[in-house]
Amino acid sequence: MSKKHQFEMSSLETLYKKEYEDLENYYNIRFNDLESKSREMEESLNIKHQNEMNSLYDKLDEKLPKVIKYSKRYLELKSQEISLAKQQKYKDAMLVKKKCEEVEIEDKDRFLKEKTEKVKAQSIKTANKHLIEKNSLKKRIETDYEKLKKEKTSQLDVLTHKFKNKKSELEMQQKMEVSITENKNLLKAKTTTGKLKSKQFIFASSGTLSNINNTYSSSKKADG
Repeated sequence: MSKKHQFEMSSLETLYKKEYEDLENYYNIRFNDLESKSREMEESLNIKHQNEMNSLYDKLDEKLPKVIKYSKRYLELKSQEISLAKQQKYKDAMLVKKKCEEVEIEDKDRFLKEKTEKVKAQSIKTANKHLIEKNSLKKRIETDYEKLKKEKTSQLDVLTHKFKNKKSELEMQQKMEVSITENKNLLKAKTTTGKLKSKQFIFASSGTLSNINNTYSSSKKADG
């Protein structure tokens, strides 16, 4: 390969590498931007979910009863306790009071349990809604990532395919140039050889003609 051809091929490869690196850098920037945007969307969604959960707790705290609604049994026992105390039946009143306190504890436990279960049910419902939104965002981010990844691969493939075609064209062009140069050199060599042979023939012919003339002149002298 001549220096000219080497330079042409080297220039093509250098250009391809530069364009490849530029394309890589371009998509690296886009991937970084996508990552930053995705992180911002996730943080924004987390803040939104936290605010919604806090708002839910505030609403439930306002909506749910704060005062215990005692059972009918508790109210009856409490009434008996007061009545016995008024009748100065203190021993019986103490027994009823003890039983009333047990029922009161049961009513408080039931009240707190019901309230906790309502808060838990609403929290789970809201948390499930948040989970669906998070999964939806995650899927969207993954889709955007895969889309950009395919775009990058496609562009790099196009660039590589373009380079291979240019390289093939250049190789073909260089082969044609080499072939043309070789044919010119061969034709030049044949032309030079033909001229040499033609000169040799002329010199040989000139010598023969000289010999003939000399013979003719000698013959004429003899006749005279």
